[in-house]
Amino acid sequence: MLVCEAVNPEQLFAQDSCPLSQPVLLSLIQQLCCDLTTHLELKQKYIESALLALDESHEVTAEHLPSVVSSLIQQLKGAIQSIQVNEPSSPLLKPLRMLQRAAQSFLR
Repeated sequence: MLVCEAVNPEQLFAQDSCPLSQPVLLSLIQQLCCDLTTHLELKQKYIESALLALDESHEVTAEHLPSVVSSLIQQLKGAIQSIQVNEPSSPLLKPLRMLQRAAQSFLR
């Protein structure tokens, strides 16, 4: 998380071509979604940006995307349920739901 905290995701992903390779993007998504109980807002921004930078036609991405996205969806579901119970008026609920729907679109 130290690197994520030091680098603004909007600046990193705003470049014409993403400086991160497809395997790194998949790993980033996978690692960030492992624990959505801390740094949730920052993780949400990074995961969202990384999803948008994925190239589904890339061989490695196409192979690993279903498992990574399925895991992400499950983790988001748990985080959303927890927030609904503990902080029902949290401003993070809407962006997390949108992220969950975006992730689900990769499985169609």
